Amino acid sequence: MRILIFSGSARQGNYTAHVAEFVREFVSKKPDVQVELVSPQTLHLNFENEGTSANYPELRQQVTAADAFIIVAPEYNHGYSGSLKYMLDLNLKEYTHKPVAFVGVSSGQFGGARMIEHLTSIVRKMGLVATASDVNVGYDEKEIIDGKFVDPAKWEKRLDRLFTELSWMSQTLKYGREHI
Repeated sequence: MRILIFSGSARQGNYTAHVAEFVREFVSKKPDVQVELVSPQTLHLNFENEGTSANYPELRQQVTAADAFIIVAPEYNHGYSGSLKYMLDLNLKEYTHKPVAFVGVSSGQFGGARMIEHLTSIVRKMGLVATASDVNVGYDEKEIIDGKFVDPAKWEKRLDRLFTELSWMSQTLKYGREHI
């Protein structure tokens, strides 16, 4: 299974990057899984063009090859970041009938839950299938010190539930894409 993780913040010193790296490390330990991580920084996003007409061929190849996605994103003012939306909009048909799971990050108690609610309708329109198991990292500045989770076992348990559902959906939807 190939998983592409979107790290959705372009802010300097953001907690989302630490959470995304933790998710990448966790998922990469699973058997028969290949994982890649992209972010506004790794893509060197520019805003000269938008949507699928913008030219990011490496990202298009990664999205096409992926069997599933994990979006790790901050909650900014009850929504998602503009850079995440820009990254997602660079592709469309490549997402069709593939699963996506969410990991929300925020300094408040809800851990990006409102952002995930908003983003769910967006990814559905793009053809993605959202999992029901989200991970919400609230109070990020207390949970993450010097770039590391204070209690990683707590977050690994939550990620395991998310991964189990994402894996099942990935296998099921891949079968459907290939046989139905």
